Amino acid sequence: MSSWTINAKTLTGKVITVEVPNPESSTVLGLKKLIGQKDASLPHYLQRLVVQSGRERVKLEDNKTIVEADLCNNSSVLLIVMSPFELYIQDMNGRQHTITVPSSEPEQYTIASLTTFVEAEIGCSISDYTFSFQGRPVDAVRHGRQLTLKDCSIKAKSSLILIKMGFVLDITNPKVDLCFMVDCTGSMGGHIEAVKNSVQQLRDQLVEEYKGCDLRFSFVRYTDYDQPESTRTTWLNFTTSKSSFKSFVSAIHADGGGDTPEDIMGALKATFTKLSWRSDCSKVLIHIADAPCHGSQYYPSGTDDNYPAGDPAGISHYSMMAEVVKLDLQYWFGYINKQLTDQMIKVFNDSLREQSDKRLLIRQFDAVQPDEVSQAVHRTVCDSIMGTEAAKQAAVRECTFDSNEPNWSSTTIIELYGKKTAPVPNKGFTDLQEKGLLIEPPQVDVCFKVAPNPFTEGTESHVYYGYDVRNKRKIILKKHKRVAPEFNSLESYLKKLEVQTVAGVYAQEFNWDKTKGPATTEVVFSPVDVVQHSGNEFYLWEVPISGKIEKFSTNCGVVISSPHNDVLQAYSHFTWVKSGKTLVVCDLEGAVQGSCITLTDPAIHSCGPAGVYGHTDAGYGGIQQFFSTHVCESTCRRMGLQDQKL
Repeated sequence: MSSWTINAKTLTGKVITVEVPNPESSTVLGLKKLIGQKDASLPHYLQRLVVQSGRERVKLEDNKTIVEADLCNNSSVLLIVMSPFELYIQDMNGRQHTITVPSSEPEQYTIASLTTFVEAEIGCSISDYTFSFQGRPVDAVRHGRQLTLKDCSIKAKSSLILIKMGFVLDITNPKVDLCFMVDCTGSMGGHIEAVKNSVQQLRDQLVEEYKGCDLRFSFVRYTDYDQPESTRTTWLNFTTSKSSFKSFVSAIHADGGGDTPEDIMGALKATFTKLSWRSDCSKVLIHIADAPCHGSQYYPSGTDDNYPAGDPAGISHYSMMAEVVKLDLQYWFGYINKQLTDQMIKVFNDSLREQSDKRLLIRQFDAVQPDEVSQAVHRTVCDSIMGTEAAKQAAVRECTFDSNEPNWSSTTIIELYGKKTAPVPNKGFTDLQEKGLLIEPPQVDVCFKVAPNPFTEGTESHVYYGYDVRNKRKIILKKHKRVAPEFNSLESYLKKLEVQTVAGVYAQEFNWDKTKGPATTEVVFSPVDVVQHSGNEFYLWEVPISGKIEKFSTNCGVVISSPHNDVLQAYSHFTWVKSGKTLVVCDLEGAVQGSCITLTDPAIHSCGPAGVYGHTDAGYGGIQQFFSTHVCESTCRRMGLQDQKL
């Protein structure tokens, strides 16, 4: 087909005539660009072309061909010149830019397109930045749906500011130095073999599970002053060699220790001065012992001690805790006899908290229980890798753990009054895409009780038994373990509610997907609310999950061995695909109940700057870490997910 002549007439009577080649394939947008070439004052995005159809004017759509628009050779169209759709952009250096949105339908212009256009206009990358409009970050994508200026209520002459969103957390190649410091005196004879086996198994598990992490291990073996100085404390420096670690640990046997206390101060000094800790990594000390150090202030009265005045070498706990602060060390203590070592840990902690501005705290676990040893090591390594600088610098809430549920009828536990968020409606995925989550602040009156001490802890929170007085039912209450304001604001708690609710919507879509197979275990998330009392005190409020709580995966790519990995890893992979490759739900823990797994406290990594989904959102780095260890098993393959990765 030969070219056609099209006449465009403005409202002022000006006629612009253009030749359109191949009208069957040329589009209305192409016609606008030809008009713009004829008249530089009329760029295509300021043109609206209409034709008269009876009594009505019909706008020509940009994506239609000339033939599809019912035009013919020598047709005339009305050219309406639109006002420029201008936006005022403040860049990261404070400079102001006025840009004209290059679209004849500016309200339908996507935020992603605006980002690309602004990047070209200002001449530098803004990949780590997002727009802020009216004091709030502007999302480019909502669960796979590209958002437009209209979706975000951005109109002509609006002002937007480029801001660095959240904290950018690089976990794609984390480094961890982990030292096991173990009491190897005669009193440990009944436990030393079990400890050695646990330590070697943990070393192998961590290397396998934390793929992509730069892990080094060391071992400090200590005894007491009844042993020769040359063998009293021995150590293996940090190594990545499995054979070196195994050889050193296998040769250890319990020996020495005439009185009850042991040479812990000497062992700590060797740990801090003889090992080659790296300066640019996370540092973890796992200390396992059945007895305290020398000195009467560290143990109960009546303890047999040849050196009650303290360490014979004059090493003080204050100087050792100063080294912990200097190294920024995560210190965990595994007790064999808690009654005997509790006083020592209290003295250590008092000094450590004073010197670290309450930022560091020695946490304890039962070293007799293999599961507790494993959980403590996994938790501290994960915390070390995923801890943001803000979290590392914030003071830890000091507490004593108590696994016993209180007697709720006791008058010693007072009733608390406050407000709770209303249950978030069960939104479908389409509704989530179109409107997002609209979470109202706490408004529902509640009366509840909370246990004096938490019974356990997670990566972020201390977990308490609670009681809903008005509904006469048990509840679970969670409070952030860090005391800094940014972790304890209403916004921070509402963000946790949002994360768990969004994860639940994706779980519903996952369960409905028929491709995964009819007999697949269902994945659900426990409903969660936020309760506020006494002004600015907040808790997450949940119904207890029946069954043993298990950790299945972390937000730094670790997958804990479980028969349910196939389904849960497929769920995480599914969220990446369903969201249009914009997020991954991970960090899964919960309880198995028949053919259902009820989960709680997930994390979401968003594709872009970190922090969109709170303090555990590591951004694109977190998504990379998920896929660095993810293996598509049968459920992933049935759902066709294996080819849809980064």
